[in-house]
Amino acid sequence: MKLSRAEQETIIRFDESDPVAYAYTASRRVFNAMTKAGLKPVTTEQHGWFFEVPRNTVRLKPGRRSIFVGGTERPSGLATER
Repeated sequence: MKLSRAEQETIIRFDESDPVAYAYTASRRVFNAMTKAGLKPVTTEQHGWFFEVPRNTVRLKPGRRSIFVGGTERPSGLATER
């Protein structure tokens, strides 16, 4: 059964006590982007995939600004933007 566009959601969840952020996606486009970036799903379901990433790597990027919403510590291994 094919999912509707509204059902092809992506949810990212984290809290302040856990250093891991959990991402679920039912979107093939988001799944492809995450796996292309080197992430591997920890669980696969019939209509979606679950990923775990370090919480401090979660960011929003409105325009040219990056806001690391997962924490204030700088993620290791990420280049600084210029």
